[in-house]
Amino acid sequence: MRLILGAAVFGFGLLGLGLLAQSHHAVFIQAKIKVRAAQSFAVVDSVHNVQTAVSGRDITVIGYADTLDEKKLLLAQLNQINGRRTVVDELDVLPSISPYVFSAHKTSFQTTYDGLVPTENARDMLRLHLDDAADNLLLASGSPDRAWPAVVNLSLEALDTLLRGELHVQDRHVRLTGLAHTPEVKAYAETVLLGVPIDYVVETDLDIYIDDRPADFELLYSVIDGVSVNGRVPAGMNATRIAEILNVREVSGDIDRSILSDSGLAQSQMRVLAYWLPDLESARLKIDTESMEFDVTLPPAMDRQQVYRSLQTSLFPDTIVTVETTDQPPQPGTVRLNASNRRVEEFYDGYWLPVVSFEPTPEQCQQHARQALAQRKITFVAGSDQLHVQSSRAINSVAAILRHCTTHTDVTIALEGYVDRPGNATQNAALRQGRAMTLRQALLDRGISGDAIAQPGRRNKGAFVATTNRVIELEQERIPLGWSGSLEAETEAEDN
Repeated sequence: MRLILGAAVFGFGLLGLGLLAQSHHAVFIQAKIKVRAAQSFAVVDSVHNVQTAVSGRDITVIGYADTLDEKKLLLAQLNQINGRRTVVDELDVLPSISPYVFSAHKTSFQTTYDGLVPTENARDMLRLHLDDAADNLLLASGSPDRAWPAVVNLSLEALDTLLRGELHVQDRHVRLTGLAHTPEVKAYAETVLLGVPIDYVVETDLDIYIDDRPADFELLYSVIDGVSVNGRVPAGMNATRIAEILNVREVSGDIDRSILSDSGLAQSQMRVLAYWLPDLESARLKIDTESMEFDVTLPPAMDRQQVYRSLQTSLFPDTIVTVETTDQPPQPGTVRLNASNRRVEEFYDGYWLPVVSFEPTPEQCQQHARQALAQRKITFVAGSDQLHVQSSRAINSVAAILRHCTTHTDVTIALEGYVDRPGNATQNAALRQGRAMTLRQALLDRGISGDAIAQPGRRNKGAFVATTNRVIELEQERIPLGWSGSLEAETEAEDN
């Protein structure tokens, strides 16, 4: 019995060693096949860096083949690898296109691109000039040689120096036409193209920009569509510079430049527009040799007379100013994206209030109100309880926050007017009361319940959020806002 048992155990051990050796051998063969597949010269030299994967003894080849002949060569070499079982073909053959073309069209506003790209590496190279527009080029075979992407890049460098122009690269033929700002720029563009290989044909037709006409342009703004500019702008200005002045993302349109006109006047007019832009429904600025016109359209509840007086004071004296109120107010609850500040706004009873979304705790309400007032102040006309029209944006922002807070939490808004100036105590007390009542009415007009606003003059304990002082005719005037019935421990020190 002992001898038989020992033999059985010995036999089982041999079987285990056999299986282990077989498994180790299979892994060894798979590793060898993987190395041979990856090092196959057809794979290494493939135009589009094809990849191979090995599972067991099966080889899968993945990616793009530049031509059908390249695909056949890849599969043939992989099929010759010793030890492989099957070759799985997951190759796509690129379309072969002739003639092989790339083109670019540059205006004073933008440059557009169209055409082909031979490899993904070439696409990445062209991003130097095209950025994300490189993604729109069609991947296709048929380029005349490996230098073709570098030729396109060099040609784009020459195009970039021009005010406007056309670039057309077809096979080994390069044609660049356009308008250079100066003779020096024209010479530089032509010098850049000297770097194109000698077996390419290069043709240029470049003119020098000569325009002694003064600036003559029209700027249009729509709260939905944004800003467009058409015409001749002064020297030193372009779409990018105008977008910077107006603090908007982009400016569309067809822009030329006058080499004579100074940009100072146009920039000063645009800065006035930039101040008002988020509050407007539409605007038009027209500057030519004969006149300057500044037209704006306001939301329904905005004070047209105050805006008119402010613009007359701020703009160049000879500017023709027109201020209108929109005659087609939207339905209550209408939501839009303001093109100037990219804020989502909701229409409420004549006012566009920013849409807010945060957890309406007293702490969060206080923080958001402070942030809103830090961006724009609430001010009054000197010596009166009339709100400055420039306060509309600040009140709209604060009102949106207060509506959100008073709708979802049980808090009360505390208001108190301040007048920081010497004078008759009785008159100042009346002015303080009047200003608090004016602000209270402004909040009521924007949808805040009267039950959520404490009567002016009764200071409840609350964390007060005040506008920073703004000097108007040597008077410092402010309105604080606060929450009552909350944050008692925090606010006692503030009230002292």
